[in-house]
Amino acid sequence: MRKLLLLIPLLAMAGCGHDARPSSSAAAKATATPTADPLAAYSEGVRKYYVGAQLDAADDPNADAEVKYFQPPMPAETTAGDAITLTGSNIGVRLRVTVSGVRTVRAGGKPYTAVDVRLKNDGITVYQGVLQNVVLTRADGKTSGVAKASAACSNGFDGDFYLDVGRSRRGCLLFLADGDPTRLQLALETVPAEAGGIWDLTRG
Repeated sequence: MRKLLLLIPLLAMAGCGHDARPSSSAAAKATATPTADPLAAYSEGVRKYYVGAQLDAADDPNADAEVKYFQPPMPAETTAGDAITLTGSNIGVRLRVTVSGVRTVRAGGKPYTAVDVRLKNDGITVYQGVLQNVVLTRADGKTSGVAKASAACSNGFDGDFYLDVGRSRRGCLLFLADGDPTRLQLALETVPAEAGGIWDLTRG
């Protein structure tokens, strides 16, 4: 009789049909929860170019080199006086770029805007190239690329140059003077300018 009384509540519990596993709808909701976009703070140009970039690989010594050197500008944007780390289109290319100031110079009777820049090679290979994927924006919204007027800027970056690993170099980029400069965007090698780092020239 005792066995029968114990068996009845056990059968009743089994008949409730309770399943400890989550329902299919609950599982679907959990799966559908979107992950945070690591490039959300970046410009549209950076987000398009660096699709699939793994930001946590930048400081990982065990990361695959191809992943480690496919990184968006870090940080995304800063002010004059501060640095942004940029990678290039070739594996191993990485420069720490500091925009140190903006001034006006003259060459051939024309005024130019000179943006002073300091480069440090933080990569694992020699950098060789020209800083040509650069855009200067002015207060009225006008933009321009680098001007070819090396004589107006000592140690200019408008020509081909080398920078060994661990070495630094100072120079400047020239632009035709046409209004107050407000922003500089710069990228390395064949990375498009719109995927480069951004410096706010109105502050700093």
